[in-house]
Amino acid sequence: MLVGAALAVLLSGPLAAQTEATHPVGYASLNYVSGYSLLNTQFADNDLNDMNSITVTTLLAGTLWNLNPGTVVQRWNGTDYTSFIYGADGMWTDTNGLPAGNVVLQVGEGLVVYNPGPAKSLTTFGYIYGASVEDENGLVETTIPESPPGIYLRGPIFPLGPNSFQDIMGRAPVAGDAVLKLTASGISLLSRYTAAGWVDPQGRNLAPFLSEGESAFFDTTGGQFLNFRLPDAASIPEPGAMALTAMLILGWFGTVGRCRRALRAEF
Repeated sequence: MLVGAALAVLLSGPLAAQTEATHPVGYASLNYVSGYSLLNTQFADNDLNDMNSITVTTLLAGTLWNLNPGTVVQRWNGTDYTSFIYGADGMWTDTNGLPAGNVVLQVGEGLVVYNPGPAKSLTTFGYIYGASVEDENGLVETTIPESPPGIYLRGPIFPLGPNSFQDIMGRAPVAGDAVLKLTASGISLLSRYTAAGWVDPQGRNLAPFLSEGESAFFDTTGGQFLNFRLPDAASIPEPGAMALTAMLILGWFGTVGRCRRALRAEF
């Protein structure tokens, strides 16, 4: 849900040092639910004079904080996942329990998030690379370039919604395209595009849309997620390495198992 977006806000820290921004500053609330969510890094932590939003980056530590300990975040690189775990000390580690360092994310990149605790209200903020400041009267939205065929995990870069397939992928959908979302319990929700239009998970013809801060998997290969896999439980470290509780481990395995069974059933 969008909390607000403005051309100028009073902030502390590095953002406050910018006096004449090329890009407007905004902030939004993330839907950090208990269980699974697909979240989106839609803000940048710098104000570069660069309209190519796909190459602009931000830091994981500056995008997600104040999370429940044991939260697992997984990045998708087009073929596989990389996992990071949020500790009780507020630090990110990899699956070996080692400090993750400065994990650089692309603006608009989606993340698979598993929250083992209760839902919380999270706010993220920064520079909006989905638009530039034209003058005091308005904004100019960034044109999203079309990407080559592949499987992407993405969300909107402009904090207004709802956002369509074309808003995120830079082109209109064609037959063979597909969009995959997840429920909080880890069940996959697949929408396919056919010659007759969209077919949603309930067999209707509703197009998939994303809200602010939300992401989804997009398959533009024509295979509609054939042989695609969701995050693997094996990427989670042993309890001794990260002091994860048995409840978290069992919960993750159970949720991933249900999710993968549901995904296979979709196809």
